[in-house]
Amino acid sequence: MTVREAMKRADGLRMNTVSDEQKAAWIYDLDGQLAEMFGEEPTVNSWPEIDTELLMGAPHEEIYQLYLICKIDYYNQEMSLYAND
Repeated sequence: MTVREAMKRADGLRMNTVSDEQKAAWIYDLDGQLAEMFGEEPTVNSWPEIDTELLMGAPHEEIYQLYLICKIDYYNQEMSLYAND
């Protein structure tokens, strides 16, 4: 999965006004945390020039879109949605 794919999937599930730059930053933060846990080098945020392939592939790639949905709900102060996510 790429950064663009993760954003597209999250946008399809949750309407939002969060910029693509902010969503990409959140994805790169998560990907960096995962890389650190696996002892790998974190990916550099190259959005929007390069649509980076993310660390977690199928069947675990859904983590990125779910993380974005949670972040969107949190920053929109949709606490009931955030709690359910």
